[in-house]
Amino acid sequence: MAENRGEPLMRWRFGTSAGAAVFDEGKWELTVGGVPTELERKPLEVLGLLLRHAGETVTKDELLDHVWRGRIVVEGALTNAIGKLRRALGDEAQTLLTTVARVGYRILGPVEGKHLPRAPLGRALRAGEAVPRRPQWRLMAALDQSEHGEVWRAQHTKTGESRVFKFSLDGYRLSALKREATLSRLLYESLGDVPAFVRVREWDFEDAPYFLEADDGGPDLETWAGARGGLESWPLAERLAWLAEVADAVGAAHELGVLHKDLKPTNLLIYGEEGHWLPRVVDFGSARLLEPERLDALGITRTGTTLDATGSLTGTPLYVAPEVLAGQSATVKSDLYALGVLLFQLVAGDLRRPLSAGWEADVSDPLLREDIGACANGNPALRLEAARTLAVRLRTLDERRQAAERDAVKRAQAEEAARRWAAARARRPWVLTAWAALIVGFVVATVLFVQARTATAAAQKEARGSGAMLGFLTKDVLGQADVDQAGTGTRSLGEAIQTAAGRIDSAFPQDPEVAARLHESIAKALASRNDANGTEQQYAQAAALYERALGPSATPTLKTRMALLARRLVDPRNDQVEFKPELDALTQAAHAAEDGGAGVFYSLNSLWTIYYSDRQHDPAAALPYSHASYERAIAEHGPQESGARMNYGVDLLRLKRYAEADRVFRDAIEQYTREKGPEHPITLDFQHRLVMSLTFQKRYREAEPVAEAVRDGRRKALGPGNTDTIDALSNLATVEGGLGKWGEQQGAIEEVLRLYQPLAEGWEPAVLTARLTRAGVWARLGRADDARKEVADVRALAHQHENDQGEYGDMIDYVAAIVALRGQHWDEAAELLGRLDPNRVRTNRAYLTGEDGVAKWSLAQAMLASGRGDRAAALTWANRAVAGFQAADSPADYVPAREAEELRAAVTETRAGERKASAM
Repeated sequence: MAENRGEPLMRWRFGTSAGAAVFDEGKWELTVGGVPTELERKPLEVLGLLLRHAGETVTKDELLDHVWRGRIVVEGALTNAIGKLRRALGDEAQTLLTTVARVGYRILGPVEGKHLPRAPLGRALRAGEAVPRRPQWRLMAALDQSEHGEVWRAQHTKTGESRVFKFSLDGYRLSALKREATLSRLLYESLGDVPAFVRVREWDFEDAPYFLEADDGGPDLETWAGARGGLESWPLAERLAWLAEVADAVGAAHELGVLHKDLKPTNLLIYGEEGHWLPRVVDFGSARLLEPERLDALGITRTGTTLDATGSLTGTPLYVAPEVLAGQSATVKSDLYALGVLLFQLVAGDLRRPLSAGWEADVSDPLLREDIGACANGNPALRLEAARTLAVRLRTLDERRQAAERDAVKRAQAEEAARRWAAARARRPWVLTAWAALIVGFVVATVLFVQARTATAAAQKEARGSGAMLGFLTKDVLGQADVDQAGTGTRSLGEAIQTAAGRIDSAFPQDPEVAARLHESIAKALASRNDANGTEQQYAQAAALYERALGPSATPTLKTRMALLARRLVDPRNDQVEFKPELDALTQAAHAAEDGGAGVFYSLNSLWTIYYSDRQHDPAAALPYSHASYERAIAEHGPQESGARMNYGVDLLRLKRYAEADRVFRDAIEQYTREKGPEHPITLDFQHRLVMSLTFQKRYREAEPVAEAVRDGRRKALGPGNTDTIDALSNLATVEGGLGKWGEQQGAIEEVLRLYQPLAEGWEPAVLTARLTRAGVWARLGRADDARKEVADVRALAHQHENDQGEYGDMIDYVAAIVALRGQHWDEAAELLGRLDPNRVRTNRAYLTGEDGVAKWSLAQAMLASGRGDRAAALTWANRAVAGFQAADSPADYVPAREAEELRAAVTETRAGERKASAM
């Protein structure tokens, strides 16, 4: 197996719940209940080794070494193959192919094996001989030879026409030949006889040696380049034009749902003439068909096509995308990765050069560096969306260079202007921001005045007040700090604001309302400078003046008092201050207002929501206020009001009233999508909250498309480095982890860290959480040493910032324990798990939380006991974990819950076997 290691070929017969199964190693075919299955080579090789050792446990290492010998793969590839076998055999209950926890797998039940005659190998085919069963064709030259398969160029004895024959001498890779024949028909029937693909003419899959007959499309790129002495003799512009044609051909296949999965120089043929070389894409033996129903529509039998959606690990490692190497399914983005490597090799002039660290030094053209990176980015989400996009980029290089040059000139001009402006205002960095905040009050007043229908006394008063405000701002503030000539005035704008603030009351002794508005505007200006003390002082003076001018229950008075209280509520210096009496007083004043407090209850209820939700951590107490605010906002402003809706939904979310929260979020998403569009920031904000809700409910499959939409929408609207975009990407990483998509989760986490760390100032818990998540993913992907180092670095950083205790300390200990368990460091894991108190875990809000957190801790204890061989303790802990996940309403596909069930089943099975053996 895996080339059979010299053992005789066998025909195996065994029973499954779906009927009798037969595995014929001569044809590499598995039938269940008389129906052939569609399985790739690797799962069949796994099955063959397990059948050879039926009833025995075959370790994971033995299977990996046997089936993937000489290749670096992760354990996920084996898990993937086992999953496919179980589905093909109808063995979802795992009564036939069982898991031996942390060890390997074994086949149970009676198995019969019969030797098959081995077809002669090695020199089975010779130049000059007729093609077997095709006497009119003579073998001329071997293009590729191996123990089990050969590729020959053959010539017709009469016409002299040349064709290529691919042979499977003993059934090895027969499924690949079948797949190539089927997909060639699909391409031909869908696209016509296009020169970008060679046409398969005939095949014989009945008797060995099995073969496939195709048109001769010319030499492959590697052979052709070698005959010319290398790529250097081929002008770079022609290389790029040729690859653009390759990208178009691959794009055409993608549009039919065909992934190639093995793009490389030897699978790209070249034909044409000097100055106008064209490609042919060949060898779809490793391909994957995403939409098999296309075959049905064309009346093509699904011979050799893999219907399983997870794909397989095939291809040449140099061109295989990292997520595929990590055990994930191949996608369009995987073929784009291979195109990126090919583009790099063509630009570098070397078809053997790998795309390794520092590759940029070999590509002098910045646009080509950009194109290579856009195809071969380690994160598939950051690659181009389609192969044809690469073709367009390569064909428009000249136009892009001209545009880049124009942009460079504009940037240089803008940078020079910015440099001069920065130098001019260096002494007054807050001038523009503060001036904008100051002028807000005046602008609002002016707009109100202009919109007035008649010159009533109130309008005239408004105009006088606005004029007075403008005059004061111009003379007493800007007159003291020259905004246009920053750096030359008598004082800074900050100093001018402070001086002017002290002169407001004396400047308007008879008009306290204008003075109040000026104090309010200055408060906003100081808030923009993060001047907490000055902001509070100006809001307090504004509130007092509004009360003097309009009364204690007037809307401006109440709103200013609320703005002052809001500032104090969110100020961390006031964490120990009790604000409930002040909130009660504001509430009484609002109810006593002559207009019934119209226009202020939304703000008032928002203050109560902040008070209870964020300061008291009591969402139950906050809910009546957020609900009242929500209803008032809807009544006054209609369903377009978003802030109150969001607060109400979030409070429901905090109370785990998920169905109600989901309804609030989904109704908002539907409305804002219809009115504002799917990529409007408000629509995306509600989708973001919906993802959080679905994640809390562990409904990851439902959350995944929404999380992807939020990431894409925010990336487009806000840019990749925006913190909201990073939050969306972090949410998506959590979802991918919940689905067990470790490769995708690793890519998302790497991007989160790359984007967020430059924004982080000093200690950031978000970075800690992301790095610990990365460590956990690395441990699952077999990077144990990297994971251990990452946890150690995070612990040191947390200790440096005195955040290695409490919730964050628990988080670090838990991830460190999981990493130790996956590395089989049992004593270390025991010490770390011993530090975790399950009662504390239940209330931990940083990482582990509630019954789910306790269940995860119990699962870790079960893994530890199992690793140490204490099966009784392992079963006890596994039972607790299963019960905990059930109490937390975890769905069946939740990864930790599934792992707990599998571990319990494996331990139960092992103990039963031991008792049976001891009784014999």
